[in-house]
Amino acid sequence: MKRALSRLLASSLLAALAACASLEAETPAQRVFALKSEYRAVLALAVAYESLPRCPLVTTPVCSEPAVVALLRQADGRAELALDGAEQVVRSPAASEGAGVLALEAAGAAVAVLRQILIDEGVL
Repeated sequence: MKRALSRLLASSLLAALAACASLEAETPAQRVFALKSEYRAVLALAVAYESLPRCPLVTTPVCSEPAVVALLRQADGRAELALDGAEQVVRSPAASEGAGVLALEAAGAAVAVLRQILIDEGVL
């Protein structure tokens, strides 16, 4: 149990560092890569949560709820698609600035949903 908590704490630190990096990004491409960095840090927390033993009927100190794991997996899939799409848009010379802004907003929102699930569950 202590090992799982240590991993969660270390992952929390990574998430905090990634969030700082995303605030300093200046170009759309830098913003996408900063969001991907934040996503990886948040995903590390989600994976650490998912690796915990599933909660039995009687709550144990550290466990993961199957319904929360399902939500995390769904949010992860959406975030990954949004980030990949944003990366394609900002790398495309034919894409308009408006398309880049929309793609970045969608990717940021998708990562925020994943992060919020972890916050709501007390993991982050």
